Amino acid sequence: LDEESSEAKRPVSLEAAIAALEVKRDAIADRVSNMILGNKDEQVTAALIIQVDVISKQVDTLKALKKSKEPVARASTPVSKKDVPKFQLKAHGVVSFPGEEVFASVEQFLRAFENVMEATDNDVNLVWKKYVPLAVALDFDAWLQTEVMVYVSWSDAKAVFVKTFGNALLKLQARRAVMSIKMKANETVSEYGLRFGRAVSEAG
Repeated sequence: LDEESSEAKRPVSLEAAIAALEVKRDAIADRVSNMILGNKDEQVTAALIIQVDVISKQVDTLKALKKSKEPVARASTPVSKKDVPKFQLKAHGVVSFPGEEVFASVEQFLRAFENVMEATDNDVNLVWKKYVPLAVALDFDAWLQTEVMVYVSWSDAKAVFVKTFGNALLKLQARRAVMSIKMKANETVSEYGLRFGRAVSEAG
């Protein structure tokens, strides 16, 4: 019993805490992607997107704490332009970077961007301003400069991506749902009208 009690009280390492949060975040992000592609409940999807952002901020905080405890910084490797994931979403219907991956959600893009930075031993919190412009098409440059690059922290920058393109993606899905609405066989005209009205309202 004493050994079990001691084991339960043993503090969790920063590495273990970060890994656990990343697993949780990635699982929720995958769920978000599946819900978006499956036209699932928009409110639930939006809530999950917020949850992903909150967990990402927690991960960033723990990683910053971990880095502050490291006596010697690891040597980073410069990331080539071709290795930077390109920001293009399936819902946009436009491929700005032919031959590059098209992501199902903004969360997937952000996760891929972070993975590349981590794989090259770059601290995303320190280098994101250098590499994000390489990931975004010139069509979005004005938005990028005025809405994203004004921030210092990566967490804040990510929040802008999610707020802008996460919500836009949900609205696009809702609008597509409106266009596909048909009257059911057992549905009255008034019931159909109410259902159609709700869908239009959700589509913004």
